[in-house]
Amino acid sequence: MAQYTMLEKDFQEISARFKTCEAEFNTPYDLFKSFVDNDAERVLLPDTGYSLKHINHAALELFSVPGESDMPDRKISDFMPYKDALRLKAKIDRAFIKGEKEKVKDVRFRLPDNALAKLKMKIVGVRYQDRPSVKLVIR
Repeated sequence: MAQYTMLEKDFQEISARFKTCEAEFNTPYDLFKSFVDNDAERVLLPDTGYSLKHINHAALELFSVPGESDMPDRKISDFMPYKDALRLKAKIDRAFIKGEKEKVKDVRFRLPDNALAKLKMKIVGVRYQDRPSVKLVIR
């Protein structure tokens, strides 16, 4: 019983340290997210597999999606015709590999009514939740 009590105490201490570390880790993420969410520009954050990890409120309005939770594991290519998706993926790869800013003109996005809108986009390499990502700003 004494050994169980000692292990329980150790577990509680480790859990408390973990919560402290997790809060410290999430503070910069929350700050970053608050800037992106409140940005008037439409911002998408895909990861290296082109899955959308975050989409701000302005971009949600563009795609007529009620909330970010309605977009689990959606790929950026889900919103584009095939040729445009290939061109965008090549630019995203350059932003990941070279760390350079990229610009894409007249990329077509599929809107909720299946209409295609030609949009301009700026791509910048960033880190999101301590993982490589790119910030896609749609204009």
